[in-house]
Amino acid sequence: MNKMSKESLELFYRLDEKKYLVSENEELKIWLEKLEWPYQEEDIQNFIDKLSSWYFVKYPDKYLTNDITVSSSETISFTSGMNFKTLFHSFDTVDLELIQFQGDSKTDHIKELFCQYLFQLIGYEMIYFKNTTPRCGFFRAKLLFRDFNCYFGWKLDTKIYDDIMKKNYSMNNLENLQLLNFLREKQDPNSRKGKKELRRFLHRCRFFD
Repeated sequence: MNKMSKESLELFYRLDEKKYLVSENEELKIWLEKLEWPYQEEDIQNFIDKLSSWYFVKYPDKYLTNDITVSSSETISFTSGMNFKTLFHSFDTVDLELIQFQGDSKTDHIKELFCQYLFQLIGYEMIYFKNTTPRCGFFRAKLLFRDFNCYFGWKLDTKIYDDIMKKNYSMNNLENLQLLNFLREKQDPNSRKGKKELRRFLHRCRFFD
């Protein structure tokens, strides 16, 4: 994903399905209902937010911006003091329970699958985090997966984000401009700016005589 214009970036964020927000993720709610575990929605949200924030601090933009085009996620490493030991030390009881599934029981297997699903949601949160860039957020997701794949023997793959990271958000595409303005109207019902900008664009492109 190359550097995006202000409008392209706006479209990117407006298309965010907010899967990382427990209150808006119906699939996650179904998980919690069926599993009948003692975790509350707030517990899960805190776990997602904590790991997302940890990687944001561990790999600041000022390093990723310089390194992202020349280093692979296999070799990059910053802030050495922020390791698994210090991360797990910051976890509360619920956080630790969520990553304890080393047994062979069916319950442990299901908990591990559930935890992997949560890590995918953490990746979405990092990508859509507005205090950074989508590209840096994606790179943090790669680092998150790299670290925990090594720790747990998982095979999490950032290809799950290809549909959002490889999508064309360019405003040179009229459909994208129309979609952006539609979302502005839908998400900001009191705003008339979208309609005016679309009309100006159409006039510039001579869609109207």
